[in-house]
Amino acid sequence: MVSLTAFSFARAQNSNESNPPGARETMVKFARLNNKQLLQTDEARQLFGGDASGWKMAWFGEISASPDKIAAVGKDFSVARVQTVQKNSRVVDLYFYLKFAGGGWKINSMRAMAQTGWLESAVETFKKDAAPTAEVKEVLANAELTLSSDKTLTGWFQTNRRALDNLAALALIETKPKPKKVIPPPKIKNRRANKKQADSYAIGASQSKEDDLENDEIPTIARITENTKIFPKSAAALKNLHFTALETKSDGSIEFTIGGVIDNTVGFIYSPKAAPPEIDGWRYIWVEKIAAGWYLFRTT
Repeated sequence: MVSLTAFSFARAQNSNESNPPGARETMVKFARLNNKQLLQTDEARQLFGGDASGWKMAWFGEISASPDKIAAVGKDFSVARVQTVQKNSRVVDLYFYLKFAGGGWKINSMRAMAQTGWLESAVETFKKDAAPTAEVKEVLANAELTLSSDKTLTGWFQTNRRALDNLAALALIETKPKPKKVIPPPKIKNRRANKKQADSYAIGASQSKEDDLENDEIPTIARITENTKIFPKSAAALKNLHFTALETKSDGSIEFTIGGVIDNTVGFIYSPKAAPPEIDGWRYIWVEKIAAGWYLFRTT
């Protein structure tokens, strides 16, 4: 079994985190009580707020003694990452959401990549295949990458950085929108008599554009998978990296999805403007800068 010692880092190794005062202390105390299976004691419950106040478990399994990273999302909202090791030696990242209230940091909830059971079963089964087909090898490679920890994925990114940079450039070129012919509104001979018609046309055009977006979501230009025939070069490069899909966005960014189940995904975001999505807890549960213009993300 993998030891959690390798995933416990000193503060000096976290110089790139904002480390809000008091948040680490709360997590260190929580980890100590959790690893003794004492989460239902009064001492532990004083650390909880929000949804965490309703937790009934004695522990989350053994976790690292201290967060390896704390991301400050706002002045009163931070996310601390710790690790746990499963029986199959797989390292899993857990993200604890903390809120500053009443003069101290309280743990409000925990997020982690969900619905990974079938991927773990697939890996276990396919590894026993003595003569795997090319398709089985591809599924296995994707599943293993999808199940990797943040630390492993960051290392994988550094090793494959050039291939990712090349794919990002290629995808932006292949999916660059072609100029669209602007169709002017119909000419109206009697403007006074048809004023209502003209107003209605303008309002309808405006609403249809707005209805295509959800909140502040950046519009997608194109989505590419390994089977996308319209962008063959990008599709082939995507398959070589064992990724599921990529989406080019209207702001010049690209979201590379390694894999996952439904909306529980993991991947990388290329954002040349250094404007990745923020951690929000309901979709993006973790977003971390791993290089200039590149970010690791997880959704749920």
